[in-house]
Amino acid sequence: MTRLFPANRLLQTPKNEWQQHAHSIPSRVLQEQILCQAQNFHPNGIFYGDNPLSHTFSALLLHLVLVTTITRIVRFILKPLKQPMIVSQIIGGVIIGPSFLGRSKWYHRHVKPEMAQFLMNNLGIMGFMFFMFVYGVKMDPGLLKKSGKMHVSVGLASITVPLTLVFVLALCLRKSMDKELATISSMGVLAGYIGTTAFPVLFCILKELNLINSDVGRLALSTALIGDAFGIGGVLAFEAGRQGEIKSENSLWFMISVVVVAILLLCCIRPTMMWINRKTPEGQEVDQSFVVAIILGVFVMAFITDMFGIAIVNGSFWLGLVTPDGPRLGTTMVQKTKTIMNEFLMPFSFIMVGQYFDFFALGASDWKSLQPLFLLILTGYSSKFFVTWLAAMYWRMPFRDGLTFSLIMSLRGQCELIMFVHFMDKRVSKFQSNLYLEFSSITKTHDSSKMVKYDKACCDNQHAFIPSAFDAFDFLALETVDLLHRVQRVMHSNVMSPRFMNVVLARIGFTIQKGLAAQLVARLPSTYYNYLLYTKANKIKVLIQSLWFVCMLIQIMNVAGFTLLLIMTVTITAIFTPLISILYDPTRPYMLNQRRDIQHNPPEVELRIVLCILDAENTNGLIHLLDVTNPTSEYPISVSSLRLFELEGRASPLFIDHAKQEVPPIYQWTNTVNTLESYQQFKSEFVKIQFFTAVAPKQSMFQNICELALEQEASLIILPFMNKAFSDHGIRNTTNLQVLDHAPCSIAIFVDKGLLENIVVGGSSMQHCRHKIAVFFLGGADAREALFYADRMVAKEEVSLTVIRFLSHNNEGDNVSEKKLDDGIVTWFWVKNETNQRVVYREVVVKSGEETIAAIHDMKDVGYDLLIVGRKQGINPSLLTGLSEWSESDELGIIGDYVSSQDFSTSASVLVVQQQIRRG
Repeated sequence: MTRLFPANRLLQTPKNEWQQHAHSIPSRVLQEQILCQAQNFHPNGIFYGDNPLSHTFSALLLHLVLVTTITRIVRFILKPLKQPMIVSQIIGGVIIGPSFLGRSKWYHRHVKPEMAQFLMNNLGIMGFMFFMFVYGVKMDPGLLKKSGKMHVSVGLASITVPLTLVFVLALCLRKSMDKELATISSMGVLAGYIGTTAFPVLFCILKELNLINSDVGRLALSTALIGDAFGIGGVLAFEAGRQGEIKSENSLWFMISVVVVAILLLCCIRPTMMWINRKTPEGQEVDQSFVVAIILGVFVMAFITDMFGIAIVNGSFWLGLVTPDGPRLGTTMVQKTKTIMNEFLMPFSFIMVGQYFDFFALGASDWKSLQPLFLLILTGYSSKFFVTWLAAMYWRMPFRDGLTFSLIMSLRGQCELIMFVHFMDKRVSKFQSNLYLEFSSITKTHDSSKMVKYDKACCDNQHAFIPSAFDAFDFLALETVDLLHRVQRVMHSNVMSPRFMNVVLARIGFTIQKGLAAQLVARLPSTYYNYLLYTKANKIKVLIQSLWFVCMLIQIMNVAGFTLLLIMTVTITAIFTPLISILYDPTRPYMLNQRRDIQHNPPEVELRIVLCILDAENTNGLIHLLDVTNPTSEYPISVSSLRLFELEGRASPLFIDHAKQEVPPIYQWTNTVNTLESYQQFKSEFVKIQFFTAVAPKQSMFQNICELALEQEASLIILPFMNKAFSDHGIRNTTNLQVLDHAPCSIAIFVDKGLLENIVVGGSSMQHCRHKIAVFFLGGADAREALFYADRMVAKEEVSLTVIRFLSHNNEGDNVSEKKLDDGIVTWFWVKNETNQRVVYREVVVKSGEETIAAIHDMKDVGYDLLIVGRKQGINPSLLTGLSEWSESDELGIIGDYVSSQDFSTSASVLVVQQQIRRG
């Protein structure tokens, strides 16, 4: 039998003592010598006959590759089923664990995972540390002050009711519960875990579902933030009580430690973080030395909290909370740590979770010992779901939205895994610290004189058995299992009572099969093995009973209970996440049957426009477009100006009405606001401008735009477009396409090439010049909307308009109903402007898309300032034959993409119009 120990630690036993102990064991039981082998981290190479997978670093790399590959494969399979990433990650860790690969003898013989387990566990803890740090940075505790009555009441109800029910039920079941779980502090922590919904968990899943910026998503995040605030306080209180179970004054010192850490964070670290944030110029990265110092601070805070007995992840999480969120420092820290956390450290976290998970231990355990835990979890989850739903219904939330909200608030993920692992560490370490003393007491009671002479050797040598008694997953190594089988044979020969023999053999056989005695065997000194093998039957009974009792107490409840908790957690998340996708569609409110477009906007009613601003550089062009829209007393306009920021370095989206709320300094756009206000003053009563700011993920920016258009009853949304959008993180491209698909009104996408550059907006004056505008009318709803917009522009004296209508040869491909609508609108337009000398109407007959492009190309030298085209609805396909392969931007349509491209070498700006698509 081979024993392994770290090379830098020397055995402190007299020479040949191992051999002396080995000779004292009967030959029929132990026929092998005990050897000591140094542990190497790196292999010599396969050409020297060395197995690289039997060394620490190689095994570490292999496990990283394995868990990452398995997780990606599982993700590929489950993604169509709307499963979140956390489910795939947990499954990947479980597959690496003792339930699957960990049970393979071939895997243990060739891979030897126990070599790297110590490093993998520590890297896993680091993964959880940085996970909590990143989401601490993203969280904004200041939002707690802005929470409304609905958020607070729903948050408190969803926490207090489940917590109370679970705690009361635990008191009722206390007699049948595990002794360690039956303590007041353990019951309180478990109840608090079930009642609290973690903000980071919701953010991760809602981001995958693209619901962060939805009404229900924002409500869930705000409620979870309130819950976390109360949950952290409750968990700390119960943790203090747990410390006091050992020694009463420990609770006091624990709370003093928490207060000291809080003062350090708020009075020293927070001001320093704010100074770094102010010192960093806008648009520039934070100095690298500050970044390194903060990352080092994560480890320092983890060390401090671990030293004080506070959960190790609390230190990193609290450091993240005092780090300013949003642009500059918050964004930089998230970007610098996100990749290494997600791709390198977190896989080891799920390996660590998987090592505690064992289907077979759960199946072989006594159901009576797990039944209280199962009832507590079931009661807590179900009560939280229904209480949250009822609270939402009390505030008159729609039925489907309330149901979705309660499903979201029931989701579980990474934070629960951290708490499970924390429970395991606390319980195992507590039992291990008392294990040696318990066995010493038992054995000394029966044969004190025999054990006294072994005490010193026991204390000196028990560390040598720790590395090799159990494998990578804290289960019995193959050599240890073989030894215990020999113990069984000795028991069979010496125990006199057949009934007692059967019971004991069954119990120890269970621990051997399921590997549940690992932690105990790892701490037993060699002399106890010898004593166990040659002591008389009556003393063997006592030792084996104690062996079984302690093993069951440590591992059955731990491993089986952990497995049960993890199964229920994954099941809840795996079932509820697809239901959320099915029940809730954030775009449903935008589906209107009511007409909201330019064509049906009465002349005497103001035209309401949502003006979207993605950056300051396109502001002037958008203002000039508003001016060309011709705001007058007969055609007034009301503009809702929306500045969009991508959500970076924070988790909670923002939507700010400048008239009601103050804009945070990092999201202010003062210069643009001043320019728009100057234009409003120039146009006096003809233009009204309101200002809004939205901070949202780029995938859901369209929701802010559509919601604002819906609330303001807008008839038109104006979106900017520039060619560099394709290299600007895809923000404009993604947002514009989503708005086109879901907008409750008409949309105009503006490609600015310098329209009206000679117009200067000043305090009280504006220079004007004549502008030439052309409309390419290819038919359909979008073309009709474009013509109505142009008709509004031509009412301005400084504008001349040319309308070119494209017709197919011999009416080929025409849709009869669309053609009648087109003829009616064109006739109306011509009759209205027949006497207007600034309006020109032409018709061009073409046979194919090539002729259409050729006709448009011939007009490039006319010198138009603005080209207006319909996007694509209702266009005769024969006019575009063979052109679809040329288009690079679907959001502009085929013709809009061509006239805004470099192939159409003109300085004219382009306005692509899409009429409202009624979906109700």
